[in-house]
Amino acid sequence: MSQRAHLFTSCMFWLTVTASVVGAACSGPAAGTPDGGTAAPDQSGSSADLAEPPLPPHTRLIHLISSDYNIPPGSERYQCQRITADRDLYILKITPVSPSGVHHEVLAIDPNNGPDGVSRCGPLETNWRPLFASGVGSPSLVMPEGVALKVPAGSKLVLDLHLFNARPTGDINGTAAVDVIAAETDEGYQLATVPFIGPVNFTIKAPGTVSGSCTLSNDTSFFAVFPHMHTTGKHIKISAGRTGSETVVWDDDYNFEEQRFGAFPDWKGPKAVALKKGEKISVTCTYDQAGFGKRFGDSTTDEMCFAISYVTPAINTLGGSAFCPF
Repeated sequence: MSQRAHLFTSCMFWLTVTASVVGAACSGPAAGTPDGGTAAPDQSGSSADLAEPPLPPHTRLIHLISSDYNIPPGSERYQCQRITADRDLYILKITPVSPSGVHHEVLAIDPNNGPDGVSRCGPLETNWRPLFASGVGSPSLVMPEGVALKVPAGSKLVLDLHLFNARPTGDINGTAAVDVIAAETDEGYQLATVPFIGPVNFTIKAPGTVSGSCTLSNDTSFFAVFPHMHTTGKHIKISAGRTGSETVVWDDDYNFEEQRFGAFPDWKGPKAVALKKGEKISVTCTYDQAGFGKRFGDSTTDEMCFAISYVTPAINTLGGSAFCPF
């Protein structure tokens, strides 16, 4: 277990992890300060930007969850790390730690009553409630003022890692993680949710374009998006609003090695897009010729076309799943 994991598991006032714990000092600091600087990240591409003092009053920096991995050469798999939330968390900022070998990571609430710890698994389960998704090179995500992602006490948090080692020789070892800044109460915050918007059954045909949309079940505010494709993705466009007068929030070439969030001021839209019931969030993906014939799928060698969207308040999804493909 890494130093990061030891430091996290000793902070028992936040989360209970049913795993062996090697003691490390992690006394609770005064509200509005980082946790003593004792849990400095130990991986490249880490979350040093989380510790920009001072934190807002009644918030804490938490090294939320981490998972060590080993990937043999020429192999690909999913790995899940689960912990149980000891009390309510109201997340204001999320920073992924994704070293070499991590294609993407998803942080979600898993309603299944599985044990804490690490296990082999598959991709995102349909009944999980996503909180965050990131790819290669993704930055932190900051909630708008007055908005939080809630993790209820007793929830099973799962960090789902898609691991891939394309090297012909040599293992890849690392520790993936998610760090957060969280408020102590929900006072003054409206809660956000994260629907996955896009088609879930397609084969790419010439000229290499795939589209999908989500019709909104209620009024909501759309404030951030994670555009996600795989290796043959070339361009992705995301818009929101009434047909014929949509606001384009993302319209950019896609780079699998540098997957970015769209959030004000980085996306093309306003700070948030106010949407009405019946309006749509839409996504169009364009693939290069190497993608022709590929199908939707979870492997890096398959393809996807998702606008992983942050909205508040929540909208209805397909059967209560993470997906809104209609």
